Amino acid sequence: PVAVIADNITATSMTVSWQPPHNANGIISSYQVSYTPHGESECIQDIAGVITSTELTSLKPHTEYTIRVRAKTEEFGEYSISITATTHMDVPTIPVAVIADNITATSMTVSWQPPHNANGIIRSYQVSYTPEDESECIQDIAGVITSTELTSLK
Repeated sequence: PVAVIADNITATSMTVSWQPPHNANGIISSYQVSYTPHGESECIQDIAGVITSTELTSLKPHTEYTIRVRAKTEEFGEYSISITATTHMDVPTIPVAVIADNITATSMTVSWQPPHNANGIIRSYQVSYTPEDESECIQDIAGVITSTELTSLK
């Protein structure tokens, strides 16, 4: 197959399409799409012969995939030239190991570990707390920092 492209990319899916090979050496009975997340095992999707596109689903957010396609007549032919496509970022899972310590009458330190699945680049964290009988307070923290001191507490 030739002209392999990936488009309609989201955080967890993409459409892969291609053109039949210039010289199929017979009637194409099926295609096979290979897609491999960077540093992980290859995944394979089989496609009926006349269809020249497929949607890859259940992909990992913010992950580069290497994609290639091959056609089958009596046997599978060679794979196409590989392309790469990266899924979009998605919302992260929750931070873990949240701890409040160094507690005094007017302050405390809150620390945490990054989420197990960042699903992209963590740009910032929000620490939210609500003093008794008051409105919620929110502190924005740069994404590389995993602790903050809350002050002027009552």
